[in-house]
Amino acid sequence: MDDSEDDEEGSEDEEDLDHDEIILGNATDVLISVSKALGDSFLPYLGKVGPKLDKYLRDDHPKSDKIMIIGCLSEIMNNCPIAINSFFDEFFKVIVKHS
Repeated sequence: MDDSEDDEEGSEDEEDLDHDEIILGNATDVLISVSKALGDSFLPYLGKVGPKLDKYLRDDHPKSDKIMIIGCLSEIMNNCPIAINSFFDEFFKVIVKHS
């Protein structure tokens, strides 16, 4: 494999990462907006979506993903204060781990 093939593969990987980051950013924006619209009624949805967001906090994901998910969860809890009672302990562990 020559250098031009390495450059093409590296460029494709960067494009995939950029694309994934854009999708994750848009998805978190939607979640924040829906939580803002529903307020405390968003709690059952957070119970379903929260575990799916957890995978973006794993070590194999970039720091930017982790920051985005922590920010999203923070905004959701701000918009849906009742979620704090249910998810604070887990969320606090995430914050401490990634501090």
